Amino acid sequence: MGDRRQIVIIFIVLLIFMFVTYCTSSKIGNIGVMYDNLTTVAKLDPVSGNRGGSYLTFWSIAGLKFGILQTVSCWGITIVDQAYWQSAIAARPSAAYKGYILGGLLWFGIPFGLATSLGLAVRALDLPLTITEAGDGLVPPAAAVAVLGKFGAILIVVIILMAITSSGSAEMVSVSSLITYDIYKPYVRKHASGRELLLVSRLSVAFFGLVMALVSIIFYKANINLNFLYFLMATAICGAVPPLAASVTWAKTSKFAAITSAIVGQSAGVAAWLVEAHIEFGELSTTTLQQIGPALTGGCFSLGISLILLVLLSFLFPQNYDWNDMKHISVFDDISKDKTAVANEETIEALNNAEKKIWIWCIVLTAIFIFGWPLLALPAGVFPKGYFYFWVILSFVWGLVAAAVATTLPIIESRFIIYSVAASTFPCFPFLKRWAAREQHGLAKASHSQESSSSDGLPEQDAKVEKFMQQSVVGIAEGPRDAQLASHLRAVSDHSRSATLLSK
Repeated sequence: MGDRRQIVIIFIVLLIFMFVTYCTSSKIGNIGVMYDNLTTVAKLDPVSGNRGGSYLTFWSIAGLKFGILQTVSCWGITIVDQAYWQSAIAARPSAAYKGYILGGLLWFGIPFGLATSLGLAVRALDLPLTITEAGDGLVPPAAAVAVLGKFGAILIVVIILMAITSSGSAEMVSVSSLITYDIYKPYVRKHASGRELLLVSRLSVAFFGLVMALVSIIFYKANINLNFLYFLMATAICGAVPPLAASVTWAKTSKFAAITSAIVGQSAGVAAWLVEAHIEFGELSTTTLQQIGPALTGGCFSLGISLILLVLLSFLFPQNYDWNDMKHISVFDDISKDKTAVANEETIEALNNAEKKIWIWCIVLTAIFIFGWPLLALPAGVFPKGYFYFWVILSFVWGLVAAAVATTLPIIESRFIIYSVAASTFPCFPFLKRWAAREQHGLAKASHSQESSSSDGLPEQDAKVEKFMQQSVVGIAEGPRDAQLASHLRAVSDHSRSATLLSK
């Protein structure tokens, strides 16, 4: 729920920036003025490598390099980040892949909208930003202050705070989980109690928070800015992408191949990054190392060498992992009793069906965003005014739809729980009971096919959720609907967890 509040605030701020920039700002105020200003600035300060020196074209060498780097970096961000894994593992596969696909589509509206509004406003208004200031991430604040004054600066602080608290809390929890269950439990105290693990988890959160603060201070004192860290990201983490992806999809992947390919891939990427910077610019410095050429070379080497080595070593030294072993992964509750995870939440047929849908979505969205969209924009050359109008309107539509979905869908999917809690809290309103009963009946029919193909046993966490929900909805449904209500609480928990994943 906390993440959902933060994403709603982020979308509200995004829409304010977009509407003010193109509708009410005295300095721009409409799409035509933005287009004319960008055309004029391109004549005075043309962009090297862009067709006609324009800012309004897909014919851009630097843009192509950045697109490849962004794609490679995003593979690293999503696959290497422990927070994504925890969210995916916490939800059922049938809910997880839908949440991630929809979440990715909604997320795209944020950079699309900010770049189209504040990003272009900086160039259209020809704001006096230095390269150092731009590298420090001051482009959005400068544009926000230019179009909204001090209120724009406040909104930038708000949107940054929402993003940091959401992602920062997720990273703290994920790192504490790694320290607790992947280091402390197996290597320090194998028979640690649940209370002890909880204490270690809390101490890990505090420790990681202090480490992040210390590292931030070191980066600041060393003049390492956001631009440097962004361009370093692909080189630093993409070596772990192939072994992590293969570890859950390819049975031949061995422990030796995964560890070796990750380390060697990262080392090769760092070496290529340094060599390219020295060859292209003749020196190694924080300025040359954050250029697009060295960053792209390092990222591609890190990913490519790791992939080649992983495949080679896995064929030479295969592990032939038995996926059935995952059914016996131990989990630990907070009462210090070890249990074995119930892995058959969904049937193999259901999981295979979900995998097919994931691959279809993956291929279709990759074809659209990485190939289709740029190729369709190339014939326009330097965007004419009509095409630029279409571009801006598309960003508005995307932002508005994304904001509406991210705001309302979690509420809609959780409406049964909301009605149930409201009916228990306010029993004097009988219509709440009727609403809850009606939604329960709808969920029963919607989940009938899913339940018929699922296993009869409930996982431990689902049983706890069911018990809690049964206690919270006592007296809501009357008569014969009581039995139906209890039998379909599991479907309701799926809807709730899907909504929570969407907010991530």
